[in-house]
Amino acid sequence: MDTSLPEAIEELPSLTPVLAKLDAVIADPTSSADDMAKVLKLDPALAGRVLRLANSAYVGLPQSVGSITSAVVLLGQKRIRSLAITSGILSGFKTTNELPFALAHFWRHSIGAALVAESITKYLKRYAAIDGDEAFAAGLLHDVGKLAMACFHPHLLTSAKKAVSKRPRPVLHVGRRR
Repeated sequence: MDTSLPEAIEELPSLTPVLAKLDAVIADPTSSADDMAKVLKLDPALAGRVLRLANSAYVGLPQSVGSITSAVVLLGQKRIRSLAITSGILSGFKTTNELPFALAHFWRHSIGAALVAESITKYLKRYAAIDGDEAFAAGLLHDVGKLAMACFHPHLLTSAKKAVSKRPRPVLHVGRRR
């Protein structure tokens, strides 16, 4: 593929209509969790992710959450919006190449990083005003560059991983001369 990575990222499709509808629901002060659930049901993959997160060990409820509406109430609008944005970004990375990692593993790692980032903010709030929802979103998106590279230049990512296995260092330092 002869497209540069920045050019390839610029060519990604815009975010989904579901996200636009979610934004409209969030912006409406009279909207309810039911309104948000109706929008989420338009995207079964996203609805499934919302339910999985609501039922994760991190949330730690003694019983499972079975409805999208209950998951919305539990997780909150901002967190669900972050999930929707990330889902939109992930769906934009279409490739005919085989990825050098499992996309399901990438998604689990991103969710885990988001939950850890959000948890850290709970401890840091006593020192500074930190928004847990923003930290959650940052955790979800922290490796999006790796996904872009895997989709558009998988050979470069594979080479970087091999170099790191030979001489441990951050992947971003591979190829730099010091």
